Amino acid sequence: MEVPTLTYVLCGWGFTFGCCEMRERASAIDLLNGHPTPASWNEFILIPILKQGKDPTLPSSYRPIAPASCLRKTFQKVVKGRLEWWAETERLLDRNQNGFRAGRSVTDNTGHLVVTALSAYNKNRVVSAFFADVRGAFDNVPVPSLIAHLRRLGCPDQGGSTSSLPR
Repeated sequence: MEVPTLTYVLCGWGFTFGCCEMRERASAIDLLNGHPTPASWNEFILIPILKQGKDPTLPSSYRPIAPASCLRKTFQKVVKGRLEWWAETERLLDRNQNGFRAGRSVTDNTGHLVVTALSAYNKNRVVSAFFADVRGAFDNVPVPSLIAHLRRLGCPDQGGSTSSLPR
């Protein structure tokens, strides 16, 4: 059996990946231009892990783990880093958006709420707060809508324009 090889070639947005075992090759630029990811990146082996102290005869006692391709993870990190840099540079995120941002945390929001509540209390005023957690929101975002929104915001592709983002 031939050992798969991985080739890193710096180009445009990220890397060129090659996997000899699958005889597939995908450049980061091609992927950003809407070309499909290699089929092997979308294949997962589900591994059930028994939760501690749970009944092994019940399916709900297992946590499903599906390790992803290292190439897929690497490409996702490259794209994520570029998108974060772009959004921060263009100041597209609300100043109160602290979760999922470098150097910030949702505890920053908690501190802000405490300061606001204490200030209102000292001024004999009322503070109202609303907390929502939309379960599965991230997993259910339609990708075409997300890409259309990024295009409207002017998200650059590897050449600095929006012309090559998938339509």
